[in-house]
Amino acid sequence: MSVEKLFDQPEIYAIKVPLPRNPLRDLNCYVIRHAGQTLVIDTGFRMEECRTALLDGLAELGLRLQDTALFLTHLHSDHTGLCEMFLQAGCHVYMSRQDLAYFQAWQASGAQTDQESYFRQNGFPAAELKQQVTSNAAFSCAAHTMQGVQPVLDGESLQIGGLKARCVLTPGHTPGHTCLYLPEPRVLFAGDHILYSITPNIAMWAGMPDPLGDYLASLHKIAQLPFTVAFPAHRDPHGEPRQRIRELQRHHFRRLEEAGRILLQYPGLTGYQLASHMTWSIRCKGWDDFPVVQKWFAVSEALAHAAWLEQRGCVESRWSGGLRLLYPTEKMGGLAQLFPPLV
Repeated sequence: MSVEKLFDQPEIYAIKVPLPRNPLRDLNCYVIRHAGQTLVIDTGFRMEECRTALLDGLAELGLRLQDTALFLTHLHSDHTGLCEMFLQAGCHVYMSRQDLAYFQAWQASGAQTDQESYFRQNGFPAAELKQQVTSNAAFSCAAHTMQGVQPVLDGESLQIGGLKARCVLTPGHTPGHTCLYLPEPRVLFAGDHILYSITPNIAMWAGMPDPLGDYLASLHKIAQLPFTVAFPAHRDPHGEPRQRIRELQRHHFRRLEEAGRILLQYPGLTGYQLASHMTWSIRCKGWDDFPVVQKWFAVSEALAHAAWLEQRGCVESRWSGGLRLLYPTEKMGGLAQLFPPLV
């Protein structure tokens, strides 16, 4: 168990919640305590190891679960898996309207099946898709329900003992990813929008044609806030956030240039094939050795970069034999001119 005090006024703590068998390693679950009220930010997977660590951390701080409220930065199960525990205790639980609607639609209509169809169309082998669905904690350790979660809007404020916490919508990592901003101490809880030692995964989502474009716009939006500290959801909570925002921009510009070079060299690749040619920070001998769950994330991120290129006319899609193939256009030569300015 690990609890670290990060801030004095208001009191802010980080509880390290382990994420077993996951490359993210752990979740920074933040606790804000002020004037007799407490807000918890994110939970970990619906898994006993996460539940025990979170409850032990709250107990170390002298807190009872039923005396807290919960804010969820986004719908991914490593952030929301234990939300039912808070709901059952009678706690107020908040998440963005967009991500809450997506989760509810996913449960009601089996959107996972639609997602599998999308990945098959982009070249992901059916056998690997089946394997990743059964082994991916994003599905197996998700909350059963979010019935009772209260939707919040961009700019809406939550009260913590008279302290105002403003919800800042930052779509990209998910359709409704939301950071939480404390204007008075100028502290930002960045969720998975800003991570210091790893880069947030940008994936394709139904109804979101350009998630990377949305993410880059959200980086620009968040950079306009006068915060001095930004606490990320994973790894080391300490870093220089404004420098990191510029690094994240440059990272995606390099990835776009890499995807463009690959498609110029090998026109007509599927998204799966494009991902196999891209460079990834993972300890594997090659693409064939990737764990299938990591392949799924890599393909989704490659498709998000391809979507950014396609939205700006640098790539066009053609269909052949039920597969979507990616081809570069003449506009690929002026790719760098399309990048937004650094913040």
